[in-house]
Amino acid sequence: MDRGMNERIKRLRNQSLTVEPSISIERARLVTEAIKGMPVRWKHQS
Repeated sequence: MDRGMNERIKRLRNQSLTVEPSISIERARLVTEAIKGMPVRWKHQS
C-alpha cells in the first residue's frame, strides 16, 4: 500500500503507526497554558 508515497513519507507513516502511545505531562501543561491564553473565539465549542 504505497499510495505513491516516497521513501521518507513511508518511513514517517510507519513510525507514526508503530510508536508506543505515551503521555507527556510537560506537553499537556504547555498545551493547556496555550489554550488558556487563546481568545474565546478559538476555543473548542461543544
